[in-house]
Amino acid sequence: VEFVERGELTGPALERCLAARLAPVLAAGPDALVLGCTHFPFAAGAIRRVVGPDVELLDGSAGTARETKRRLLALEGITHLK
Repeated sequence: VEFVERGELTGPALERCLAARLAPVLAAGPDALVLGCTHFPFAAGAIRRVVGPDVELLDGSAGTARETKRRLLALEGITHLK
């Protein structure tokens, strides 16, 4: 989170931090990793380099944005918007 907030989305320092934090997860041999924070998709490239090509990255941000839009429009009584 701190790296993203500084605008540091790539680089060796970020990848070292990710590798250290993800080591226990990667040791379990996951098939997928959920980018469960709004900050994480911004660092998806660095995360991909750390986890490798065989771990699927699941990013729910597009769905979250669609649902947020739907709910906000519903509050205004708008059922759809192009």
